Amino acid sequence: MLYFDKKLLSQEILDAFGVITEPPGLIKGWYIAESEYRKAKTIRDLVSAHSHARPELGLKTEESADFENCRGLVHVEIGQRWLPISPGGIASYTYYNDQQAGQPVHFLFEGGSLYKVLKFEVKAAPEYASGLLGKTRDDRYPEVYLRAVHPPAQSAA
Repeated sequence: MLYFDKKLLSQEILDAFGVITEPPGLIKGWYIAESEYRKAKTIRDLVSAHSHARPELGLKTEESADFENCRGLVHVEIGQRWLPISPGGIASYTYYNDQQAGQPVHFLFEGGSLYKVLKFEVKAAPEYASGLLGKTRDDRYPEVYLRAVHPPAQSAA
């Protein structure tokens, strides 16, 4: 296959031709700015506001045994493939800069899971490359640490 448009092909065709566009276990979602998070009455409101839009980030995660905390490598879609962000590239994303400035940052994932970003940390980890579609030049990857957000009964804030 020389060229394809992923949006026009079914999963069966992608599988038949061995077209791999994302690493296994990637979850996709959206950055939720603090102002949007404060205005939302429920997580359902956030899901409704974003589910029609293409996911803007992906996360290849490693969850903890309690499912409250997780960490993972942030990915973005480039040329129809989900690739890890480089340590230098992450600085161009609002969510990274907001978190570095001390502002609360949240990620909402397909299915309605909401997480608060605790920190970003760049790690040298050549072993990560085997589970990804692309690797960084120096095998350094920005890893994000997250904590699940469980809002009170009807409030996301």
